[in-house]
Amino acid sequence: MSNIRLRYAGLMAYGTRIMSIFTGLMFSIIVTRRLTEADFGIWQIIGLIIGYVLFPASISNYWVTRYLARGEKVAKTGLIMNLAIAPFAAIAYLLASIPIAQRIQSPLTYFLVAGIHVIFYYILQTLESIAQGVKPEVQSYGFFLFEVAKVALAVWLVIESRMGIIGAILAVALAQMAQILLEAFLIKNTITGKFDKKLAKSWLKIFWLPIFGSLSGILYSLDGLIVPTLTGSPIPVAYFRVPNIIGNVITYSGLLAIALYPRLLGGGGKRDVEASIRFVLMFGIPMSAGAFVLARPLLYLLNPTYADLLWVLRVMIPASLIFSLSGIFGTILVGTEKVELNLNSKFKDFMKSNLFIVPLITYVSSIFYILALIVLLYFPNIWGFDYLTLTLLWAFLSFIVTLSSTIYEWILAKRVMDFRFPFINLLKYFFCSAIMAILLQLLKFNLEYIPTFSNYVVSVLALVGFGALVYAMMLLIIDKEFRQIALAIFSNMRKMLSKLK
Repeated sequence: MSNIRLRYAGLMAYGTRIMSIFTGLMFSIIVTRRLTEADFGIWQIIGLIIGYVLFPASISNYWVTRYLARGEKVAKTGLIMNLAIAPFAAIAYLLASIPIAQRIQSPLTYFLVAGIHVIFYYILQTLESIAQGVKPEVQSYGFFLFEVAKVALAVWLVIESRMGIIGAILAVALAQMAQILLEAFLIKNTITGKFDKKLAKSWLKIFWLPIFGSLSGILYSLDGLIVPTLTGSPIPVAYFRVPNIIGNVITYSGLLAIALYPRLLGGGGKRDVEASIRFVLMFGIPMSAGAFVLARPLLYLLNPTYADLLWVLRVMIPASLIFSLSGIFGTILVGTEKVELNLNSKFKDFMKSNLFIVPLITYVSSIFYILALIVLLYFPNIWGFDYLTLTLLWAFLSFIVTLSSTIYEWILAKRVMDFRFPFINLLKYFFCSAIMAILLQLLKFNLEYIPTFSNYVVSVLALVGFGALVYAMMLLIIDKEFRQIALAIFSNMRKMLSKLK
């Protein structure tokens, strides 16, 4: 059985993300309020292009996690392989940026400066793949440092130095550097041994499998390039990505299952799966309910310009929660697969395995999504839809695709493992979330949208904090598992504080 601590790693991942909501919110406010709509859209497009050249890193990272979780010492082999690939990926990014910058009439300088992200991402992704196999919580420590450093650097480079989009790019890059140094230090004892040429060759022989999985996600994200290319404007991307900032916070609940993958690889079973599902629903449902009720205040907080996107956000909210659950079902399928352990496995064996089937589901859903999006973009050009209506339809399409693929993965996962869905717990979470939502709706009417900005931030955060407190107090009364989790957290905090004395 694996030594991975399911609840600890999950709570650390979720806890640091929740704490980083405040730093992430500060960074988002700085960026959205200091950048024009066009510049914000350009920045999002830069991020998409970077993502497109990162897929070769998965050739080794994919196997590093799986082998480490089973006790093999392969960290150094994976790290050296990716350090060799990174420079070529950076060149590919720069070549791809030139025509895109010309098409959207953006200064090429923005894209050139962002090129440093490619190298950093290759190093960082490898370190996180190593940590995922042995100490998943290390990723959480690194992420929190990244968020704190990013805000501090953004204040200096974006606000004080007024460097605009260049300042935002540099702030992220320098924060990445700090994250790399911390994570490398925390897992230094794992990066031991020699470079295994034989193992590297075996990974290269089946390079197509991890790349196939990586490209599946890239295909889905083509929406961020198709929309500005066909509309000739980055504004619809901004309208879609800004609400997605809040939607992504809901997906943090999926991180409560971060340790499920290495746990299953190390011999875990359905009890781990059921605990992970309860974890995700326990925190994801109240977050979704709160975001739905406070949609306008949260968007107004980012930038008053985006306050009218509340229904775009409300469509994204259930999609974000469903996406969190889909990660668990996909993890069951790939975490229980053992095809690579058979040295005689051939190409057709890998093709029949869940290692191939899971990304194939994403491919099929992504192809449908992209084709449907292109059709959707065609009709607004005829009927004269505005960007807001277009973005709302775009969000609906994303929701339908996410729901369909998740249901199919659930069906496949049930065939692999006979786990139970916690419907009784689900009712508890819905009941407590409903009470919380009603109280937030009543209090929201007293919120003023035109006070001083600092007062407004405090008011919104107070509403969020009040909602979380109401939900937690009610769940403490009716749910035994939540009481155990709260007691464990309190006990660990006491131990930490006692060490500081």
